[in-house]
Amino acid sequence: KTLKDKKNLGRFHVTVDGVEKYIDGFVLDTSKDFVLLREFVDFYARSLIIIPLNKLSKITYDKKQKSFNRILKLEKLVDKSLVFDKITLESYAEIFRAIKKKHKYVIVEDVYEGESNFCIGEIARVNKESVSIFYFDITGKVDDYTTTTPFKDIANIEYESHYLNTFIKYLKN
Repeated sequence: KTLKDKKNLGRFHVTVDGVEKYIDGFVLDTSKDFVLLREFVDFYARSLIIIPLNKLSKITYDKKQKSFNRILKLEKLVDKSLVFDKITLESYAEIFRAIKKKHKYVIVEDVYEGESNFCIGEIARVNKESVSIFYFDITGKVDDYTTTTPFKDIANIEYESHYLNTFIKYLKN
């Protein structure tokens, strides 16, 4: 199985600075540097996730994914979840500009000092080597300053998710 397998749920292992996580999803699109997935969690199409290929340590299609895949198809959850608005996957800068234009908000996961972190918020700026985001916390308070994440530290980029869209509705200005 490879990145070209768009019909089967795979487990995508992402490793940054020795910290590994995995994402279960279907491949929607690829470029020479990135893969776009529709993430599934507990039979629920959760979000769109972009993974830099240089952070993708392996892809597995084992019995668990095969079983989930069969159930998802029997429940007719796959076809409608594979519909998405295509965005460019040419570079970090182009990806963030496209997300900023259409969606505004994003979750960027990275690794800092051996710990997995994330920054959630509105994209403020896209620079040559980083993205700056107006972070908001669990109470809906938006920082009045930006948090900058270097592209080289990014594990994955998440957008168009129920989690993100729910928080956005309750932000405090």
